[in-house]
Amino acid sequence: MTKNRGLAARLALSIIIAALLTAHLSAQTPGASAIELCQKGGIELSARNYYRAVDFCLQAVQLNSAYAPAYVILAKSFYYLGEYEQSLTYLAKAFQYGGRQNEWVTLSGFCFVQTGNFDNALKAFNEVLAKIPGDRDANFGLALLEIRAGKAVNAQAYLSKTLKAAPGDPRALLSLAVLSRAEGKTDEASRYVQEALRWLGDEPVLHYLAALEFFEAGNLKDATLFAQKAVASQQDAPLFRLLLAHLYYRQGAYSDAISQIQAALMKAQDDKRLLYLLGISYAGSGKSAEALQTLKYLAGLYPDDEIARLAMENIVMKTMTMEALARSEYADYRFVRAKEFTGNFLYGKALQEYRRGLLIYPYANEGRRKYAELIKISGLPATYLEELLFLRDIGKADQTVQDAIEVYNSVLAGSVFRTWKVQPLQLGEAPYSIAVYSTGSGGIPWHPASDTLIAQYLRDTLIFSNQLRPSTAVSTVNTFTDAFASARQSGMDFFLLVSAYETERDIRISAELRQARTGALVKSIQVTQSGNERIQRACDRILDELAGAFQLRGMLINRKGNVGLINLGTKNKAAKGSKFYIIKRGAASIKADGSGLSWPESAL
Repeated sequence: MTKNRGLAARLALSIIIAALLTAHLSAQTPGASAIELCQKGGIELSARNYYRAVDFCLQAVQLNSAYAPAYVILAKSFYYLGEYEQSLTYLAKAFQYGGRQNEWVTLSGFCFVQTGNFDNALKAFNEVLAKIPGDRDANFGLALLEIRAGKAVNAQAYLSKTLKAAPGDPRALLSLAVLSRAEGKTDEASRYVQEALRWLGDEPVLHYLAALEFFEAGNLKDATLFAQKAVASQQDAPLFRLLLAHLYYRQGAYSDAISQIQAALMKAQDDKRLLYLLGISYAGSGKSAEALQTLKYLAGLYPDDEIARLAMENIVMKTMTMEALARSEYADYRFVRAKEFTGNFLYGKALQEYRRGLLIYPYANEGRRKYAELIKISGLPATYLEELLFLRDIGKADQTVQDAIEVYNSVLAGSVFRTWKVQPLQLGEAPYSIAVYSTGSGGIPWHPASDTLIAQYLRDTLIFSNQLRPSTAVSTVNTFTDAFASARQSGMDFFLLVSAYETERDIRISAELRQARTGALVKSIQVTQSGNERIQRACDRILDELAGAFQLRGMLINRKGNVGLINLGTKNKAAKGSKFYIIKRGAASIKADGSGLSWPESAL
């Protein structure tokens, strides 16, 4: 349902959007009648010169305050300028002096859709369909409402009615292509696109929608071609430039992407989508200082933009040395959150934030101390001592830390690892290797490539798992085949394929866990979250579900007679009294379906 809602946001924007056009208002036209002025306004409207259309028609209604056609042109102009409430105001005047014409009522319906008044939109479209059951625009309006409600099947029914009335309607054909692709019907989607191209004409909105569909299909060449056509036809449309910039970004043409974004920002200053794409485009071109400056500005305007925060952190970790003091500014954000979670007794969330902060800046003195204290509260004294020893090793141990080291060295004198003379490095690495991939197209048009950042965040969090060894980097792949081949050839045990679908208010993250040797699906996870911290909450759920997908596995490190030491304990939730199979080293293998381990009886 959320995926279809995400499509709705894109579909509504792409079909209904029109851009702000720069033009100076014309001078008063002396001697012209209201009819002549209205005609000139209509010509300017057709040429997409909306400001001039408004100017002429305001003059017309000044001469004749009851002239309905002028109010209609004013309503259409303001609709295309994105001023939907103003459009409704002029439509009310048109209704007053010219009656409720079907075309005008339909326009009011689309205004209501844009303002979120869906009940009134439904009434408007139904009013028209009661008179003309096959009305194309009204049926299309109902299709939009059904998509917003997550009812793709109903939407397709309304679009099919539109096609019966007008078999070559490219708008309906392209909309059906988007819906078909969302349902996995790629061949059907391609047929709709090919048919739409026969009737496309030069309408920039339809060029945009065709570009979007080609992008979803992975055809970047044709997507770029149609996006360029849309921008050429309507150069002041920020949304069109946003898509073109995203396509350039995906193809590594960062300078071209930056140029498109800067032009779009002239008309949509402080647009979060444009600022985000500008930041990551700067990063792609190697201009990390400009990237961080842009993303910091974005985070200042929109503090709840989690993706922008992740993008900043990734740039910092990638471009700055581990010891760089500049890292501390970004890590402190995580430490502050951790402190708040600790104050609310949300220790699990606090630990996660401390770990993220220490990943950003490992040499944070206060952050590591607070983290160590939380480790102690969690009942892991040996790990607490490890953190204190690290502080000592990097020269940040004051007398308090030195005293704590002495105390815990004494307390742990009879502990397992001291009795068995085992150091942490001897405990062995996590038993399962996992590669993490993203599809790279998530987030259109809100946060392009957001799934790559989300996949990176999941990978970074898995570093702290005692059972999983994530790949050193996240790769972007176009298909399952690419991920399967890469994971298998690199000798991984499992791979995780991450994708994201985003709207302005919510996000859906899909994660497929697969066995790397066979490609078999082990677990499919789909999480939808809305509201504040939706990325964080969605990732937490994915990580929780992943944790239960792997059979607990450890290693017999040493033995004394009938007593053995294994590298599993409280961290792994191995409770007292747990029983384990002991298998000959190297004899256990992951089942073909990834559901667990198998071994020959002789190895038990």
